[in-house]
Amino acid sequence: MNVDFLTTRARLSANQIALIDPDKGRKWTYDDLNQRAIRLATFLLKFGITKGDRIILFSPNDVAYFDLLFACTKIGAIMVPLNWRLKPIEIKKIIEDCRPSLAFYASHHKDRLESIFEDSRMIDIDSEDYQTICEEGPLTPLPNIKVDKMNPAFIMYTSGSTGMPKGVMISHSGMIQNALNGIANWNFEQKDSTLVSAPMFHIAAFCGFAIPFLMNGSTVVIERYFNPREALDLIRNYRISHLFMVPTMYYTLVTHEAFDADALQSVRVMISGGAPASDYVQAAFANLGHTIINSYGLTEVGPNNFRILPEEVPNHPKSIGKPIMFVSTRIVDAEFQDVAPGQVGELLISGEHMCLGYWENSSESQKAFHGKYFCTGDLARQDEEGFYYIVNRKKELIITGGENVLPSEVEAVLNRHPLVKDSVVLGFDNPEFGESVAAALILDGECQEYKKVLNHYCMDHLAGYKTPKAYLILDDFPRNAIGKVDKLALQKMINDNVESLLVSKSEKVISV
Repeated sequence: MNVDFLTTRARLSANQIALIDPDKGRKWTYDDLNQRAIRLATFLLKFGITKGDRIILFSPNDVAYFDLLFACTKIGAIMVPLNWRLKPIEIKKIIEDCRPSLAFYASHHKDRLESIFEDSRMIDIDSEDYQTICEEGPLTPLPNIKVDKMNPAFIMYTSGSTGMPKGVMISHSGMIQNALNGIANWNFEQKDSTLVSAPMFHIAAFCGFAIPFLMNGSTVVIERYFNPREALDLIRNYRISHLFMVPTMYYTLVTHEAFDADALQSVRVMISGGAPASDYVQAAFANLGHTIINSYGLTEVGPNNFRILPEEVPNHPKSIGKPIMFVSTRIVDAEFQDVAPGQVGELLISGEHMCLGYWENSSESQKAFHGKYFCTGDLARQDEEGFYYIVNRKKELIITGGENVLPSEVEAVLNRHPLVKDSVVLGFDNPEFGESVAAALILDGECQEYKKVLNHYCMDHLAGYKTPKAYLILDDFPRNAIGKVDKLALQKMINDNVESLLVSKSEKVISV
C-alpha cells in the first residue's frame, strides 16, 4: 500500500485550497502542503531522524499537525501529538514511555516542556526558523524508505479510566481506513469544508474529520483554540458544511449572545462526539432545522464506527445508529457470548481501522482484544430494529451490596427533575456495601433542601440501592481538553469530601 496519500492528492488537486488558518491569515493549497512536508522530511533526515523514531508535537490546532504527520509518513517516523493541557509531571511520564528524538512545540506552551526536554531537541513551530524549514528548505527527492501499511503513523496517549497514560498506536492502514470510513459515512464532497475547533491531539478531530477532508480534496479550516464567538464567525465566513464538536461546545454556541438563526445556514451535517448531545442542545438546534448526530468512537477504534440518519433520530433519541460499512460489532456478556436484542452487554468492535495496540505495553494490548475484536469497555444494547445505544462505561458500573447500578439510569431520573440542570453519577467507597451511589449536580436555581427533595423524588422512581447517598453541588463539572466531564477529578472531589456530602437521616425516606 502507498501510504503517502498526500503526494497523490497534491497531483490531483494541486491548486485546491486544502487548509485555512484564519488566526495566522494563511491558506495552503494541496501542493503547498506536500511541499512543506517534503521540506520538513528533508530537515528531519538531516537532523538524524530515522524510521521508527518518535517525534512529539505539543501545540494547539496548527498547520504543524499536517506538516509533521505527512513528513513522518514520507520517512517512516512516528508522530506523537500531546495534549497541551497536560502538566509537566504528566508529560514526563509520556516522554519516558515513548522516548522521543525531537519535540515541536507552540511558543505559548514551551514552559511545560523545557524543564523535562533538552533545548537542543526542541523546535518552536511559531518561529521564523520553522517557517524557513517548511517554506524555503530544499525540495530535493527523498530517499526511498519503505513504509509498511502496518507501521505506526502516530501514537495518541489516552488515560482511559485508569489515569495511567497508554500510547495507542495507529497504523498507516488504520489511519487511512478511518479516513475512508469518514468519507463514506458523512458524504463529503470536494466543495465541502469543515471547521476543526476540537483539539487535534484527540482522534476524533484529527482522524475523524481533518484527515478525511484532506484525503477527499476538500477544505479544512482550523481554529487554534475553541471560542464560541470566533467559531460562529468562522462558520459564517467560510460557509462551513460539516461540524464536529462535543456537546459542551454546541451548548456554548447556541447560548452565546452572537448566535442567531443565520449562523448555521451553510451547515449540512452536525456531529457530536464524546457523549450524546443533551435534550436541551438537541431541541435548541432542532428549532433551527438542524439535527445533531450522535457518533461513537475511541482512540483505539477511531471515531467512525456507527451512523444514524437525521430522520432516524426522533424515533431513536440517544442512539448512535447502526454499524457503518467495514465495521463489525458484537454485544457480549462476561463469557463473550452474544446477548439478545434489548439486553445490555459489552460492545466489541472489529475492522481494519483499529489500533495496533499500546506502545510497548503487550500485557494491556492483550487484555484489550478478544480475538479480532477490541473490547471497548462500554456497555451497550441493541434494539429490535438494530439501533445501538451506549448505556455506560463497564468500568463505571457501580456495585453496591452485590447489586449493579448503571450511572446513566440514575442520571436519567435526576435530569428529569426541574431542580437539576445536569448530573453525573459515580460510586464512592462504602465499607458496608463496597460502593454507594453519589451524584454530582448542577442545579437550576437554589433550594436549601435539595437533598431531601431529590432523595424523595429518586425513591419514587428508583430502587433504594440506586438512590444517591451523597450529593456534590457544582457550578460546572471539571472537564478535559475536549469538554468531556473529568470523572477522575469528580471522583476525587466526592471521596475527599464524602462526609459532608452524605444525605442525613432527616433527609431520607424509607424505601418500602
